[in-house]
Amino acid sequence: MRSLGKGILFGCGAILALGIVVGVIVAVISAGMSGEGGEPAQEDIIVRVTGDEGIEFSGSYGELEGSQSVDGVTPQEYEVPIDTGIASIDSVVAVMQKDSAAGELTVQIVRNGEVVAERSTTAEYGLVDLAWSPSD
Repeated sequence: MRSLGKGILFGCGAILALGIVVGVIVAVISAGMSGEGGEPAQEDIIVRVTGDEGIEFSGSYGELEGSQSVDGVTPQEYEVPIDTGIASIDSVVAVMQKDSAAGELTVQIVRNGEVVAERSTTAEYGLVDLAWSPSD
């Protein structure tokens, strides 16, 4: 009868230990996925459209939740708020096209002042498409 009691006690201890480990893992993942107060971790990413000054362009930029259409003249910058938590699948996408034959059009994605993705075109009425994710 004594060994049965030890087995039950050991089984309860193992279950308790497993529960603690799972709780710690959930807490760590949640902390990485969210900012203060349990809100999702968010960050403003910049889509910068540059190249030769004064190039007219049109296109769109955004993230998984939606995009904005724009018409502009270089240089321009657009803010894109995205989820940057540890398990985020959010990404920034920009598609811009020159409205003329001449000049260079460059699209950059900037995070914390650092260019993390960039593409350019000098083609007549050239198109630039660019995507970036915090997991890149």
